[in-house]
Amino acid sequence: MENQEREKEHSQKDYQKYFNIGLTAFGVIAASMLLFFCLFRLDAIFGVLKRLTVILMPFIYGIVIAYLLNPVYCWLYDGISRGLARPLNKYPNFRENASKILSSLISVLLIIAVIYTLLALLLPELYSSVMNFANNFSSNLSVAEEWIRKILDEYPDLETTVLSYYDKFSEVASDWVLDKLLPSANTMFNVVYNSLGSMFSLVYNLVIGVIVAVYLLNGKEVLLPQCRKVIYALLRHDHADALFKELTYADQMFSGFVFGTIIDALVVGTVYFIVGTVLKLPYTAMISVIVGVTNVIPFFGPYIGAVPSAIILLLTNPMACLKFVIVIVIIQQIDGNFINPKILGNTTGLSSYWVLFSILLFGGWLGPVGMLIGVPLFAVIYHIVKSRVEYLLARKGMPVESAAYAKPRKRKSREKKFFGKHKDQEANEDEQD
Repeated sequence: MENQEREKEHSQKDYQKYFNIGLTAFGVIAASMLLFFCLFRLDAIFGVLKRLTVILMPFIYGIVIAYLLNPVYCWLYDGISRGLARPLNKYPNFRENASKILSSLISVLLIIAVIYTLLALLLPELYSSVMNFANNFSSNLSVAEEWIRKILDEYPDLETTVLSYYDKFSEVASDWVLDKLLPSANTMFNVVYNSLGSMFSLVYNLVIGVIVAVYLLNGKEVLLPQCRKVIYALLRHDHADALFKELTYADQMFSGFVFGTIIDALVVGTVYFIVGTVLKLPYTAMISVIVGVTNVIPFFGPYIGAVPSAIILLLTNPMACLKFVIVIVIIQQIDGNFINPKILGNTTGLSSYWVLFSILLFGGWLGPVGMLIGVPLFAVIYHIVKSRVEYLLARKGMPVESAAYAKPRKRKSREKKFFGKHKDQEANEDEQD
């Protein structure tokens, strides 16, 4: 009887063993077939993903809008909730719902009002500046040429060389302005009319995105616990804790860097607009927009905005160009040494080398958006890698400070296993003798 039970148990173990082997083999074959299909059907897969992205684009817009509006929403919610605490003290649920609705509506209306005001103030002036620059381009070239002649009047050989290059530059620049810039500005409304379909799609996505953002802001107390519940169900407890820790760090990094950079760019653009207006510099609105927008890009932004602006002013009025260079250098110095550190501080914790590396990497990959989010994104990746490296070093009982590895660590020699005594021991014995 016992032998039969042992044989039955042994046969069950063999069955389970071979079943696991067969299941593993089936999984490997299925995964290989799936990989083969994906490699030879990449176009179809990317097409499906692209179509899915287009369908979900309003929700993507909504998530981005909700993330950007969240600080304003929280600030308004706290103020409105405190304001309604006394009159609606007996109705806490109604007070909470009213606070959420009012906070979300005011947040959306406030952002729309700010964007509309900026566009209403800047677009007419920007269009006027572009048209004025294009229409007066030929006369501006003549003024610049006369200015060069006066400076180089005592050096005829140098004057001939410089003016020959200047004539070539003037010809190329004039062709570009007259053949491309001016027709583009004149046909702007035709382009807008022909792009009504794309504009309708963009407006549709933005409207649905705003609605989604309002739902996300008002329902985050329910949605966030549900997401945490799913993650804790799928992952081990310590892994889920580590994931939430990194997500919290990423949120702090992105919110602090992106919002701080935008505020800093608005400050720089506004300061230049005020100073340029006081000094009566040409094209103040257009150049303030260029300087402010490009200042969003770390490291390269000030140069990207200053160089073309200086060239525009040089062709218009060389003295205005000189004033612009002085003003923009002073503004950038004040921004780099006082304004930017106060707003951002050492948000990312990255060295200048890694900042430059992240801008070049993500800027080349994702374009202007990559140049904006590249630094905080790389800072999050850097933090994850750093945490993992320090964890592995701590497990080995090794120091985690980088200064401890400034010089190669010496390993204890194992020659005594093969050649007898260690050389240091032999030297000590000789000294004792």
